[in-house]
This record gives sequence, C-alpha cells and structure tokens, in this order.
Amino acid sequence: MAKTRWILTDEQWKKIEPLLPKPSKSKRGGRPRADNRRVFEGILWILRTGAMTATHCVNVWPVKALN
Repeated sequence: MAKTRWILTDEQWKKIEPLLPKPSKSKRGGRPRADNRRVFEGILWILRTGAMTATHCVNVWPVKALN
C-alpha cells in the first residue's frame, strides 16, 4: 500500500484560515510558532487515523514529557 498524506486543498484552507487566531509576536521571545496549516493537518490526521500521539512521538520526546 502506498503511503499518502492527507492534505487540505488550497480552497479548503482558504475557508479555514480566517477562523484561526492570528499569530502574535511574543515580547519574551521563545520558540517560533509552528505553521497553522501544518498543525491543523496533523490534527486531522490524528482524528482520521485514530493514532495515539505517544506512539509517534516516542522517538522525539521522552515518554515522561507526554504524560
């Protein structure tokens, strides 16, 4: 089976983007915000597949960080 990623079309994103809050610059600095579209597609993927986040993040973060 081919691995394909479910992606929003530009037309779908144009309808969703105005509903999300605008990113603001933090005066305290910190990590830059992630791209809203990429995060939203990730959320949709989790909801669509029913995948558990810990299953996919175990190689990135220690398990204690996910609890």
